[in-house]
Amino acid sequence: MINKPQKEKISLRQLVNYFNHRFGHEHHTHLWPFLLEKGRVSGIFGPIRIASAYSAIWVANNNELLVGHAARMLASPCE
Repeated sequence: MINKPQKEKISLRQLVNYFNHRFGHEHHTHLWPFLLEKGRVSGIFGPIRIASAYSAIWVANNNELLVGHAARMLASPCE
């Protein structure tokens, strides 16, 4: 039996920081457009904030069988 290597898990904060660093490097800017607030990630692009909310989709007769996620995109003016 071959054991698969374990993937390193990173926190949501680390993931957001990674994408902000990449964005800054690729666009030669010090702006960090991705925000983590109250456990949710959103992005600011010009005058617009874009966020998404995810909900788990479970099999109706088996609450232990996750079959996917539904995503809802939210756009609002940046304050």
